[in-house]
Amino acid sequence: MTGLTELTLAEACSALRQKKCSAVELAQAHIRAIEKARALNAFIIETPEKALAMARQSDARIARGEAGPLEGIPLGIKDLYCTRACRPRRAAISSKASCRPMSRPSLPISGATAR
Repeated sequence: MTGLTELTLAEACSALRQKKCSAVELAQAHIRAIEKARALNAFIIETPEKALAMARQSDARIARGEAGPLEGIPLGIKDLYCTRACRPRRAAISSKASCRPMSRPSLPISGATAR
């Protein structure tokens, strides 16, 4: 099989469903790639433990047949958004970035306007 970090999204999804690799193996491969490229400073905050825990949960859902369409696919989250247990940095030097409620709800995909 091609290196796990070289798979396209479709190939990675297929490999997971066909059990050619696990979500944990996929996550570990991407974590190693991030570590090797750390000099690029592409990620301000790294959460490999969280990624591996989530990958284990994905593997369990895949095994039970409860997988979503992108289940087990590693994903880098831009540091502009609030996530559980990880405060956004917004690439700021100050670590005082905060999570505030959005001023208005997101627009639905249909394009309808918010009231």
